[in-house]
Amino acid sequence: MSQRNASGKTAFLFPGQGAVPKTAAVDFIGTSVEASYNRICSAKAFELGSFHQQNVHTDDVAQLGVFALSLAMGWEAANYCQADMITGYSSGLYAAMVAGGCLSPRQGNHAICLAYEGVCQGDTAQVMVGVVGLGVQPVQDILGRLQQPGALSLVNNKSQVIVSISKDELSTFQTKCLEAGALRVIPLPFKYPYHVAGLKDSGKRLHDYFRSLHLPPLMIPVVVGSKPEFIKQDSARAGDLVASQLYQTVWWNETIHTLMRHGAEKLVVFDSTETLTRIVRWISRQITVINIASPDDLNRLQDLR
Repeated sequence: MSQRNASGKTAFLFPGQGAVPKTAAVDFIGTSVEASYNRICSAKAFELGSFHQQNVHTDDVAQLGVFALSLAMGWEAANYCQADMITGYSSGLYAAMVAGGCLSPRQGNHAICLAYEGVCQGDTAQVMVGVVGLGVQPVQDILGRLQQPGALSLVNNKSQVIVSISKDELSTFQTKCLEAGALRVIPLPFKYPYHVAGLKDSGKRLHDYFRSLHLPPLMIPVVVGSKPEFIKQDSARAGDLVASQLYQTVWWNETIHTLMRHGAEKLVVFDSTETLTRIVRWISRQITVINIASPDDLNRLQDLR
């Protein structure tokens, strides 16, 4: 059993659907992680050897695969160090709830599928767009000047946000952002918009599902919610916040600050692409980030015992 950290606290971070491996996951994951992946993954997900970006073309398959892979990596990491708190990025919150002890892997898979069914009722005339190098307020100002309403979906840090806008307004939005000083304006490969008000009914269905489970208390605190909260044991509250983030702007940068306010000094990230690790480092250099993407990375956790 892992010992509690001698100094500072350690948080585990589970990524969202963008963390699909660039190459076959078996190329860099050990046999114990592969065995765990096979136990966790949904029948809708790819086998580990086929789970990579070239094969994955739908959001639900991406979410289910990342859910299984990141959890398997998290379980392996737990043999090296103990998590004092847990969180997730977007759909990574389902894995966080499993790791926190209030959902089973089967229930986590079902929650992802249930949420996706609701998301599929969303507006396919919209596209999600990442804006890099421009602050939240300038982006909101530009959204307000579009002919069709746009939404601020997710705030990664002070100069990287994700919005949902009409596809018809994409060119105009890109031009206005670049003129205002944005470095890049990138349409994201998601078929449906997330974290938008139109998904409120979907969030309610997910909320009802979590409530029907009578979730057991959390064993490890989690940080969840569009405006993040640190929750010690109240799994019902955690479920409510995970459900509501489907239709609310997610101020994810505040997740890192919330972890730090509760003593987290080290963050273990289960992201084979390392994208989320880079985002965290842009938010704060005061928290040590350890990205787990190979068996060798696990050796770095020895110092956290």
